[in-house]
Amino acid sequence: MSFKRKAVLKTGFTLLEVLISALILVLVFSSSLMLLKYCFQGVANVTEFTSSVYLVQSKMEELRPRSFDDLVLIGEESFDGGKGLLKVSKVTGDLALVEIKYDWDLKKAPIRVATFTSRY
Repeated sequence: MSFKRKAVLKTGFTLLEVLISALILVLVFSSSLMLLKYCFQGVANVTEFTSSVYLVQSKMEELRPRSFDDLVLIGEESFDGGKGLLKVSKVTGDLALVEIKYDWDLKKAPIRVATFTSRY
């Protein structure tokens, strides 16, 4: 009687191959989640910045119909709970500087808008 070994075909994956593929999947999935988190934070920042710009623009639009003498009388005035500051200073007899500063996020630079207005 002879004992012949039959060739056994190995099918399937080894434990090491399964662990390495699982590790790769975990790395890809976690990096995708981090990317998604940063994207949502970016969208939130842009949304807040855009609404702040609209607020500053509407504040400037409120000042447009006012007369020169009324504007000069404003001096300094805060708005939106102290986050914004409107400052009107007379440069010469017929020229005034209108400045708006709005702190939309304490970690970022404030929005600043300035324009000159004339009596004429």
